[in-house]
Amino acid sequence: MHKHLPSDADSRAQSGANASSANANGASANSTNASSASANGTIGAANGACAGPTIEQRPLIITESDVRRVFKRVNTRKAMGPDGICGRVLKACADQLAPVFTDIFNLSLTLGIVLSSFKRSTIVKMLFVDYSSAFNTIIPSLLTTKLGDLGLHTSLCDWISNFLTDRPQSVRVGNCASFTLTLSTGAPQGCVLSPLLYSLYTYDCTATSSSTIIVKFADDTVVMGLISDTDKRAYLEEIKHLENWCQENNLLLNVSKTKELIVDCSRKQERHYQPVRISGTTVERVNSFRYLGVHISQDLSWSRHTNSLAKKARQRLYHLRCLRDFRLPSKVLRNFYTCTIESILTGNITVWFGNSTKQDRQALQRVVRSAERITHTELPDLQTIYYKRCQTKARRIVKDPTHPNNRLFSLLRSGRRFRSLKTKTLKFCFLHSPSLQ
Repeated sequence: MHKHLPSDADSRAQSGANASSANANGASANSTNASSASANGTIGAANGACAGPTIEQRPLIITESDVRRVFKRVNTRKAMGPDGICGRVLKACADQLAPVFTDIFNLSLTLGIVLSSFKRSTIVKMLFVDYSSAFNTIIPSLLTTKLGDLGLHTSLCDWISNFLTDRPQSVRVGNCASFTLTLSTGAPQGCVLSPLLYSLYTYDCTATSSSTIIVKFADDTVVMGLISDTDKRAYLEEIKHLENWCQENNLLLNVSKTKELIVDCSRKQERHYQPVRISGTTVERVNSFRYLGVHISQDLSWSRHTNSLAKKARQRLYHLRCLRDFRLPSKVLRNFYTCTIESILTGNITVWFGNSTKQDRQALQRVVRSAERITHTELPDLQTIYYKRCQTKARRIVKDPTHPNNRLFSLLRSGRRFRSLKTKTLKFCFLHSPSLQ
């Protein structure tokens, strides 16, 4: 039995008819599929007739159903992309957005051009700055000038200047004492005024760019930069500005203890970043850093922090067992647990507990259950403590209109509940920080 092979004339006629049909329906969404089917028929006829060795490549076409299916599978807990559209909107409006995005994707493939917004990348760089003897380098005369600029009365400025100058100091070891040395720089260690005076001394150390933030807590300083499209000029200029500011204010940067942490929000590929240099010395890049008692990791996970807490808390359980063996009352054992173990497990709990994994929470809760068996009393679980502290902190922020995060709490239309804010990336702090408005 012989199969009928179409002739060249039939192939040209079929190709012309299909091309006319495609042109007539070019404005519709089905035109792409019709053109693709026509091209496939023409190619098949040409191959059957062995017209020549050249074979036309089939164009890549994305269908509307493919885009709709991808949108409906979007993880709503993921952060927004460069387009600023959250996953919840893409998933809820998949039917309405699919035709629009299908045309965009197919047009991009047809022209061979990728939109600049699709190529945009965003990373967050954090420079944890360490100073050498920060409190000991305060210049009283310069501090007095800054206090005057802040509006403090002259008599109070003179009192603080007199408090910091001509202070006798000596070192005693046993019955031996060194010679007395008179100091006129720095703030005395252990004085309750020293952290406050240092904060006032560094009040003018602020960010100079809209894409950078300088976070300060006493002498713990962090320079954060939001870098888009590999443009890190503002971040490097901010570091250079901080270096110049330190020289003008008699502060010495300890580069060996200064660390840099990079959070890549795209997480799509391994990238190589140029190291930061301060005073000709390269700053070490780390995967995690302990800042104000919390381990911050480059992947924004809290496993390292929770593992550290669990290990430290389990060590304290040994002392709790020793007290139990001495037959101390359960009330005393519970007080010991609250002071030495629970304080470790719940330190800064409002920061990390909400985004910690179920496995990490269970590891911490096992420590609590072990303490319950030792003390023979019921102890509050970490989830309850977390909720209570979040509510307490939220009430304080809502009642304080001067708090930087007060405007983040907005009521729903009902007027009885506040709008929920959920984020897992550091880009949130750049979008809502008062210093960037």
